[in-house]
Amino acid sequence: MKKLFWKIIGRPSSLQEDILQRFGISEKFFLEYKKQQSGLDWTKGNWEDFLGSMNPVSQMYVAFALSTVLRGRDMFSLLDSYSCIRHRKRYLDIGTAYAGFLRAFKEQGFEEVVGIELQEHLANLGRANMDGLDNARVILGDFLREDYSSLGVFDVVTCNDVIEHVDDAAAAIRKMCSMVGAEGCLALEVPNKDCIDFVRSDGHYQIFGITQLGRNDAADYYSQALGADRSDYLFEMGEMYELDWYIEQLSNNGLTVMIADTHRIARIQDVPTLLDKLRQAREDWRVNVQPRMDRLVVAKLTNAVDAYIQELERDISQAKDEASIKRFEDKYLRSFWTILAIKGRRYAAEDLEHAYDGNVGSVQKFEAGTLEKDTQQSITKQMIQTRESLSLKLARPLRFLKGFVHSPRRSFYKLLDFLRAEMRRNG
Repeated sequence: MKKLFWKIIGRPSSLQEDILQRFGISEKFFLEYKKQQSGLDWTKGNWEDFLGSMNPVSQMYVAFALSTVLRGRDMFSLLDSYSCIRHRKRYLDIGTAYAGFLRAFKEQGFEEVVGIELQEHLANLGRANMDGLDNARVILGDFLREDYSSLGVFDVVTCNDVIEHVDDAAAAIRKMCSMVGAEGCLALEVPNKDCIDFVRSDGHYQIFGITQLGRNDAADYYSQALGADRSDYLFEMGEMYELDWYIEQLSNNGLTVMIADTHRIARIQDVPTLLDKLRQAREDWRVNVQPRMDRLVVAKLTNAVDAYIQELERDISQAKDEASIKRFEDKYLRSFWTILAIKGRRYAAEDLEHAYDGNVGSVQKFEAGTLEKDTQQSITKQMIQTRESLSLKLARPLRFLKGFVHSPRRSFYKLLDFLRAEMRRNG
């Protein structure tokens, strides 16, 4: 099969050509990234050999960077499948990093694409990825603290893995909502503090239970658990909120909200197994981490995790119908929430399959009237294929990359679990 593939499209003559063909990035981006990552072995002749020359952590970060356009295409396809894109004039990506989302949306016919990025080295890479595109730019700046009202409003605004890091998430959401035009969409990807897997080991520091603490208590716990400076946590992390908080903020700013069917780690029938793993992690924490912590922090964490488990057990006992099961899955079984918010209730009501109304917590079901039956079947088939390809196989880099492209964050956390297990086995 592999030989047939190369016979059809032609085998690339170099690593650069192979990467450009696979990932859709600009040549200028490739050269700039190569310069920034000079420690990698760029002499390899193709992507597989190049990937295989790295350690697993480097594999993850390099694949994440180079797949930036592919992930942007996935985001566009998701929004399009939920009928969130009414117009293709202006697109804004907040925290754009490598700017692959900008390139992907430009490919889909958007007239103007704009990204805002806080870190200068990422903004430089993003600008390199805009090479050859008209009306495409990356702005270096602080979205929360600087005034971007002169940019006007946009048909689509995205913000991925950023909101949990800002000092004032409510202010950031208000600002984003103000930049969404009539009939426009705001899409947020946010880590779920209540996902069972993240309570067992969070996505940022791989610490048991930290997501159940408020920001200041979490900083104390982080400092004692890792022997690190408390201020490092406060610099990096903002407050983490429950799903209903985000829904309320967006609703209060005039948007209708839904949660897309993404990043689900398991089905509701798998919860007993997940709970067993969580309890085992708590026991490991009690033996290995608790002894070096002060009693007050231990008490706060223990109470928070106990309350979480009690609430989960209560909620699963009440999950009887389709709506309550969906609420349970959204709260506990999604590692990240893909939150879609539409400005203009009429359009959301016509097109979104599951939309949260202004009364936080209630669910209304709407018929997806704008999608033809064959399109719906195609999307369903694609989603099934995507779910089936999520397994992380470190022994085989090609399978690992396949899982990564579809869900890089989930693959990343599986990788970390693997590395921790290897460290335990090796003493």
